[in-house]
Amino acid sequence: MEPETSGRGFILKKIIAVLAVAMSLFHLYAVAFVPFPLDQLKNIHLFFGLVIFYLISIQRRKKWKFLNIIDFLIIVVTVLFTAYIHFNYYNLAEMMGIMDLSSTIIGVFLVAAVWEGARRDWGAVIPVFVLLTVLYAYFGKIFPGALYHGGISFDRIIGYSSMFFRGIYGSITGISASMVFVLFVFVSLLEVLGGSNMFMRMGQLLSSRFRSGPAQSAVICSAFMGSLTGSAAANVASTGSFTIPMMKHTGYKPEFAGAVESVASTGGQIMPPVMGAAAFIMVGITGIPYVDIIIAALLPALLYYFYVGLSVELHAQKEKITVSKPVLTIENDTFAKIFKDYFQLMLPIVVMIYFLVKQYAAGICAVYATITLVVLVVLKVVIVNRDNRLESLKNVSLNILSGLKKAPLQAVPLLLFFACVNIGIEMLVVTGVAQKFSHLMFQISGGSFILLLILAAITAIIFGMGMPTPGAYILVALLGAPALAEAGSTVLAAHLFVLFYAVLSCITPPVAVAPMIACGIAESNFWATAIQAVRLGLPGFLLPFLFMYRPALLIHNSDLPTVIYSFLCAGISLACLSIANEGYLFRKLRVAERIVMVVVAVLLIDKGLVTSIIGFGILLFLGVFLEKTSRYTPLNG
Repeated sequence: MEPETSGRGFILKKIIAVLAVAMSLFHLYAVAFVPFPLDQLKNIHLFFGLVIFYLISIQRRKKWKFLNIIDFLIIVVTVLFTAYIHFNYYNLAEMMGIMDLSSTIIGVFLVAAVWEGARRDWGAVIPVFVLLTVLYAYFGKIFPGALYHGGISFDRIIGYSSMFFRGIYGSITGISASMVFVLFVFVSLLEVLGGSNMFMRMGQLLSSRFRSGPAQSAVICSAFMGSLTGSAAANVASTGSFTIPMMKHTGYKPEFAGAVESVASTGGQIMPPVMGAAAFIMVGITGIPYVDIIIAALLPALLYYFYVGLSVELHAQKEKITVSKPVLTIENDTFAKIFKDYFQLMLPIVVMIYFLVKQYAAGICAVYATITLVVLVVLKVVIVNRDNRLESLKNVSLNILSGLKKAPLQAVPLLLFFACVNIGIEMLVVTGVAQKFSHLMFQISGGSFILLLILAAITAIIFGMGMPTPGAYILVALLGAPALAEAGSTVLAAHLFVLFYAVLSCITPPVAVAPMIACGIAESNFWATAIQAVRLGLPGFLLPFLFMYRPALLIHNSDLPTVIYSFLCAGISLACLSIANEGYLFRKLRVAERIVMVVVAVLLIDKGLVTSIIGFGILLFLGVFLEKTSRYTPLNG
């Protein structure tokens, strides 16, 4: 079938492409030079988001339908109302807290447009939750006990949701406009200019010495890619299309191959240096410098990938998996060759890390990295491809335009989700129920820190099911993290704790977004893949408890010997869980031996010296016993 070169669909496609590129270029300029107040940037951000979203909705319908007329009217009115807000910003700011008829009409429309966009793209769960918070804000007088409040009038609800520059114009929308979106631009450009191949080659080179080579490659590649994309679903779809068939070809069962990719891709969201959008949002919510967050997340992220890598290696040894050739076959590949081929992609990442360490705003760092990326790519073409320079420049230019177009198409649904969730957050804050919920969690726990951690973990997983991680983190950061801080945790540790469980909700049934995508690629049963993913990721559910009980794992306010000792204990604890989980170390383990491994893991969680010594002693004795008996006692389970 020939590509469409005329007609309504073709024209819409071109309009969307032009608007998407314009959105990317505008945000790079606005974040770098800050030409107007943040509230005006939020408004333009929302303008682009709504217009592009509803144009795409029209484009997706094959025939002209009544809904297309509605969407077209939404686009026209959005342009008029956002333009009115932009050019009357200072008057509206002076009227803050006062709602007249025109402000109410504009607010109602924008709230409805955002709500409907979120409903179409993310389903009804979160929009219905937001609607319930609005109804609660209005009918507060009818609720008994702690849920009672005086009620908020309709026009003020609309004001809090929009025209007071809160709600859809709230802080999370500001973070999306000034930080998250430019990160999407950088990642999209990196990907279309060869980033995926670079990470695949690095992952395959690092994993080539392991028996579990293909699975290990999935783990390492997903760590690299996931740190940048910040999306488990996108990570599974991109790296999984290579790694899952490779694992199946080697001999891994489809369910296990899908589970490995799911767990590995999910962890990318907690892997520095980028950690995706959620870490940027944490900066905005907590005020903690970005560099402090990535330093604190470094050791837990390394532990996460250590136990996943160990698990797949143990599984390969247990199942006697044979190694196959890598997908990207590069003769005698080395890191020097990879650097030579991709230095123009590596240096921008270094630039981003450098400016993050220098305490520059995260959005500015992403802009600098993007500029560096484009300049280096063009320079490489000009210097290296001398014989075919014009053709190469043309191809690179098309790739750059493709990346600038791709970023908004990925970011706009998340923007509408943020704006919609912002309404619910604002209602929970102005009614006081958010503070009450946090206090209620503290009361239910009865002052028990371990019970409070369990409650916060369950809350994060429940809110995270089927939601993008940033959205899940926002809700739990509002409801659960304050309770942990009230119980004595540091703000940074509390927010990282709920972030980890919001991330792990991606592999938790019944929704399990990551396994859902992976099973499509692996051609496996969803439930079998999801259960296998939970089993494989089981030590990860313990990891946040480890850094809450061993705060030196977060590095801050700890001396180097304590950090090293805590990291060693945590690593061995997770290794024991992985061994018990796989039932293999030198040979297949008996049930009693697996139970002992779990006991050792539990002993090493506690930071007491006596429990650690006992744990190490038991592990040493069991390890020697298993190694010796593996020589002459073949076991079949």
